[in-house]
Amino acid sequence: MSSKDKKPKKKYEYLTKAITMPDGTRKFFRAKTQKELDKKILCAQIMVNAGVDICSEETFGQFAQTWYDLYKKPYLRQRSLDAIKYVLNLHILPAIGNYRLRDISPMQIQAIMASLSGKSNSLQSKVLSNLRSIFNVAQENGLVAKSPVSQMLKPTGKRTREKEALTPQESQLLLDRVQNARAKTFLMIALHTGMRRGEIVALRWEDIDFKKKIIHVRHNAVIRETSTTISEELKTKAGRRDLPLSEILEM
Repeated sequence: MSSKDKKPKKKYEYLTKAITMPDGTRKFFRAKTQKELDKKILCAQIMVNAGVDICSEETFGQFAQTWYDLYKKPYLRQRSLDAIKYVLNLHILPAIGNYRLRDISPMQIQAIMASLSGKSNSLQSKVLSNLRSIFNVAQENGLVAKSPVSQMLKPTGKRTREKEALTPQESQLLLDRVQNARAKTFLMIALHTGMRRGEIVALRWEDIDFKKKIIHVRHNAVIRETSTTISEELKTKAGRRDLPLSEILEM
């Protein structure tokens, strides 16, 4: 067939229409059919009436960083912040990080939770909690009309089994097997006081009253891969406490 016989490709003539934004600017929409155009205009008007900034091109990843910097970083300890970053970077951002915030659908959120079906209840709860928080803030700031995170979504993973305390025999066996003096001291403090790892690492001589036989828990160590910092911010309000110094620890 000669080139003369080839039919030219049909060129679509797009229909266009504009709506006026609250600030007086105009936003244009285009579609191949009148029905498609009317649907786009209707959706846009609904979102504008709901207070959504439909001109925003902000992605979920960009907004999640803003949410982290303004709503979490100033108020949480480093350990809690690291947990949030872990959940975001590993389980949320790879799935929806590059999507425009207002375009994310309930089905995409459902897909994230479905991908965690074999994971623990704790992890699912953290993912769901962060997603809810991010989209609630986005809704408050007029970036989405409604959160795509359904209230019907619940964590379904297996709950972590409660930890059982070591028996006296198991505790003694553990101490007998440890040869390093510093490690043995650490274990003895943990076994006889119930102090957390960070509290033991941060323990100072001035925190121990040998006369009254009291350990004052006042500091916590934030342990990272490359550094350890000592802080007076304990894990909970009840973390600031006084513990009896047993005779075994005095030896």
